[in-house]
Amino acid sequence: MRLQFAVAGLGCCLALVAVSPARATPVSVSDLSGKKFCWNDGGTENYSADGKYVSTHDGRGTWTVTDKGVDIRTNQITGLADMQKLADGTFTSTWIVDGKPKTWTGRYCN
Repeated sequence: MRLQFAVAGLGCCLALVAVSPARATPVSVSDLSGKKFCWNDGGTENYSADGKYVSTHDGRGTWTVTDKGVDIRTNQITGLADMQKLADGTFTSTWIVDGKPKTWTGRYCN
């Protein structure tokens, strides 16, 4: 009887894992290169294929993808963004602001 409950419990757990959303993955160069993002705070960012970066909030500068995140350097900020691509095609970008993580959500703009 205990074995039946254990097997049933394992089956339920596996079913939950199978239907849970896929985990986020770090962005790649191809996710950013030549793309424009619209963020939930109304800001936009352009990641040019040549490494140039333009943000409505953060100015103009450069971007590169590193193993630790997206390195962004502008005339207003320098920092490392933890950018993730979600299973539904949206993105998150987390920065440390005033010593605490702050996350924005966004998508590709037209």
